[in-house]
Amino acid sequence: MNKILIIHTVLDTLSESLEKVKKLNQKNGPFNYCLVLSREDLKDDLKGLSREGLPTLLTFNSMTDILPSNSTSSEISDGVLSFNGCGIYKFSNGLSLGYLTYNGTNINNHDSELKNRIKELSDSDIDILITYEWSNAISQSKAELSGTSIIDTMVQKIQPKYHFAFSKSDQFVESGPFIWRSSSVISRFLNIPEYGKGKRWAYAFQLDSSKSNSEVLPESTADNPYTTASKKRSLSDKNEFNLKKDGKLRKILPEMCHFCFSNKDLQDHMIVSISDNAYVTIAKGPLSEPYDEMSFSGHCLVIPIE
Repeated sequence: MNKILIIHTVLDTLSESLEKVKKLNQKNGPFNYCLVLSREDLKDDLKGLSREGLPTLLTFNSMTDILPSNSTSSEISDGVLSFNGCGIYKFSNGLSLGYLTYNGTNINNHDSELKNRIKELSDSDIDILITYEWSNAISQSKAELSGTSIIDTMVQKIQPKYHFAFSKSDQFVESGPFIWRSSSVISRFLNIPEYGKGKRWAYAFQLDSSKSNSEVLPESTADNPYTTASKKRSLSDKNEFNLKKDGKLRKILPEMCHFCFSNKDLQDHMIVSISDNAYVTIAKGPLSEPYDEMSFSGHCLVIPIE
């Protein structure tokens, strides 16, 4: 199990924020890695840095303008790594990291090359994705900022467990968890604000680097913004309503439905199996008794996910 800390800082507050990291590492760690997000290149200031009290540092800056084909991950000094461009890095313990560090302007400058680069990465299993910009799907679901479609493509292809962005420097934003039907992977999106500008500039989490996909289904999940954004229906769609006794339509939201994952009261301990298009659960209420050689009643519910 990897214990990871992620922070957002700039050159002026680098020393101060790293002192905070040392205290967090001592109090809540030790952390295996600390991911350092910045809109500035911190490489020179991290060279020769004393790592006493610090975990391994992984740095990302949004000022990158190298060609996607020249994307690099390099060791600045002992225990300090720098990531630039668009690529994937796999650690010896099995943890995998995807990154697209360009800001919106540089994404536009390298649009066609980035699309080809992302195609090459599409078959990779990614635990963590780092981008500066947000995707369109997340932006629309949160009514925040303006997203970048190429990040939608990257997220949909690699389906990371965690997606961190940092273009909104003054606010912590969290979305999810949500589920990918094709892989049953549970994803989360978070925007990390800059140190000194927003609360929760540091975020800690644990992540199993194994590919067993054994994460327990959370008590409540959100709609997957990447599959629902293009399927929004108007409120007049009768599929979203039930009739009241007086003949008028009564709105039933997924959050109120006993079978929808977004219902916080979903009885997930009754779920037997989840597949791409449906899941199997036992029903509430009494079940018939086992008979003959059967060790169970034989009854279950098959619920179409869509």
